Amino acid sequence: MGVSKAMKRTAHEKPSTPSSPRKRPSAVRTVFSPRFAPRYWPEPRLQPVRLRSFCMKGEERLQRQVVEYLRVGLPDSVVWTHFPAGGGGKVRGAKLKAMGLRPGFPDLLFVWRDGERTKTAWIELKTARGRESAAQREVRKSLALAGCATAICRDLDAVIGTFKGWGLRLRAA
Repeated sequence: MGVSKAMKRTAHEKPSTPSSPRKRPSAVRTVFSPRFAPRYWPEPRLQPVRLRSFCMKGEERLQRQVVEYLRVGLPDSVVWTHFPAGGGGKVRGAKLKAMGLRPGFPDLLFVWRDGERTKTAWIELKTARGRESAAQREVRKSLALAGCATAICRDLDAVIGTFKGWGLRLRAA
């Protein structure tokens, strides 16, 4: 009595029939053999695209709106930058603190020449509900004592009005 092929199979092997679906190859094989991928995986589905402005928080949206205006509206004689003090988690925060970062500095720094004087100004951007922290109040007082102009702006119109108040001529208003 001979042993049939069916009896030689172990418990984990399945019989191969033409109607059975193909088994998905192991991850190693598919990763290193892209020619097998199209047979086993369905075509990727297109995901709906969300507009970037909906993914941003309120203050980030305001900041981007103001920066977009500043790139066009400010004269070339004004040097400005964003002061990135937040975000990045505890590790980045610890590194920045060790490098001398003080909390509370405003978001945007502006330097320009007014006749014989160089002027320095800072703008802190806040949403309609945003509140100034104690550290931000302290830094604003220190900057005012040092002769810097400071302002808190809650929208683009407030930024434009602040520049006009500082006597800075804008290209586009």
